[in-house]
Amino acid sequence: MIKQDPTNFPELNMVLQQFVERVLPILGENVVGVYLQGSHAVGDADKDSDCDVMVVIHRPLVNDNIPVLNAMHQSLHDEIDGYWSKHLEGSYFPAGQLRKLTPNQPLLHYFDNGSTRLELSDHDNTQVVRWCMREYGVTLFGTPVVELIDEVSADALKAELRAVMVNWGRDLLAHPERFSGMWYQSFAVVSYCRMLHTLATGRVHSKLAGVKWANVNLASSWHDFIHRAQANRKDQFLGMYDLNHPEDFVRTPDFIRYAFDVAGLQL
Repeated sequence: MIKQDPTNFPELNMVLQQFVERVLPILGENVVGVYLQGSHAVGDADKDSDCDVMVVIHRPLVNDNIPVLNAMHQSLHDEIDGYWSKHLEGSYFPAGQLRKLTPNQPLLHYFDNGSTRLELSDHDNTQVVRWCMREYGVTLFGTPVVELIDEVSADALKAELRAVMVNWGRDLLAHPERFSGMWYQSFAVVSYCRMLHTLATGRVHSKLAGVKWANVNLASSWHDFIHRAQANRKDQFLGMYDLNHPEDFVRTPDFIRYAFDVAGLQL
């Protein structure tokens, strides 16, 4: 039975039901379950959020599955009007691989936000995703998600996010021109607030919760800057190509360096 009304958005609930109903005939008994994760599970999702879904399967997809699933994604995108059918993303995750993150695991078949085609990616093969699914994931269909994932420790979460902060931060500082776009600059600032929040608590929180934490715990000189980054995420997909405010463009690399200092990291 498909879970009824898993979110606060009736139109999204209809899209999720359609997604489950269309996946099941394609993959049949290979489906362990279908799950909701991300902001709609962790909390603070709004009308501008995307929607993260996960299809857990017994065995990896085979080549014959790919064109059929791509066609299904395309039909869902095209046939259902509104925002939510255009902003799903997720992965088809073999249950044995989902159980625990280990070195050298295969890439997953992943569809990006707004995309209708599967690509190979490690986007969802993280400790953060496993933690969020185990702690907050919503079972839309199938085996309860908590039965599928081993507990992820706070130390494992923190280690992963320190590595993300360093690798992404070095790349951002090497290419500061990326901050000229309002969407990407806002995404980076809010994400660093969220990661610092996790380093402080050992738990994953929403982006909004990360911003609220930052406005209490980070230096007051950054509060207005962080507030603008969060405000700029309103209607974010309509403003993806808007230019950023010049002052925020200049200050963002310094904020990344400040976040490194707070986390005790070295560039």
